[in-house]
Amino acid sequence: MSKKPTKPSFFKRLINQIAGNVRDGDILIPEYCVIGTGDVWCYDPADHTLKQVSRGTKVFVIQKNYANTGRYLVYTERGYVVCMDPEELILTGFD
Repeated sequence: MSKKPTKPSFFKRLINQIAGNVRDGDILIPEYCVIGTGDVWCYDPADHTLKQVSRGTKVFVIQKNYANTGRYLVYTERGYVVCMDPEELILTGFD
């Protein structure tokens, strides 16, 4: 059985991927895009507030079905970690 990756290791992999420091054998984290135009307000579970996220921006999924709500916990380009509905996202791969 494989060990579930911890959040610090996820962010370390993500930072290396964004910076272009990917080595052979590293598992890439797929990118998603927020569908549409304008803004969407998303819940930040750490601060218990809403954060404004622009549609059309790139996000990375940290966890699917976060807290059994059916939403994804995502990391945005602006550095927010927020919950989003999966219907709001489209997989763009490794752009």
